[in-house]
Amino acid sequence: MNKQPLLDIMKDDIDRIVDENVRQVREEADARLKKEQQEADARLKKEQQEADARLKKEQQEADARLKNASANHIRSLMNSLGVTIDKAMDLLLIPQSERELYIGLVKDM
Repeated sequence: MNKQPLLDIMKDDIDRIVDENVRQVREEADARLKKEQQEADARLKKEQQEADARLKKEQQEADARLKNASANHIRSLMNSLGVTIDKAMDLLLIPQSERELYIGLVKDM
C-alpha cells in the first residue's frame, strides 16, 4: 500500500504538529537555560561577596600587623637610641595624621 497520498492529505496537519512540538521544546529549553543562568548568576554573586569579605578581613589583618610592626619599631628606637616617642616617629617618617594611633599602640605594649 502506498502511503504517499495519505501523507499528502495530512501534510499540513503533520507540519503544524511538528512546528508546535519544536516551538514547545524551544520554549522549555529557553526556560531551563534562563533558570540555569539565574542560578549561576546568584552563585557568582554570592561567591564574589564571600571573596570580597575575605579580602576585606585579610586587608584589615594585614593593616593591623603593619601597625603593630611600626609600633614595635617605634618602641625599639625609643629603647635603643633613648629618644622620645615623637623623635622615634620623626625618624620613621610617620605622618602627623597617624601619630595618635601609634602613641596609643606603643603605650599599650
